[in-house]
Amino acid sequence: MLARDYNRMLALGGNVYFLAKIFSSDGQSFQQAAAGMTGMTQEDYAAMMLAGGRSPENDHLLEQKQHG
Repeated sequence: MLARDYNRMLALGGNVYFLAKIFSSDGQSFQQAAAGMTGMTQEDYAAMMLAGGRSPENDHLLEQKQHG
């Protein structure tokens, strides 16, 4: 938690709503934190979400990256 590795916290069973409290206490919006977690700029993340979000077909790619 001290390292603020949000993706690792989620992988270990962390709750996204709990993480939102950490984001907030660090002065980050949810959008800023989520963009960082996905490796995107905040502008690219916002555009993706406005366009309907991440494609479900690509979820397996994310899982592969996280688990090597």
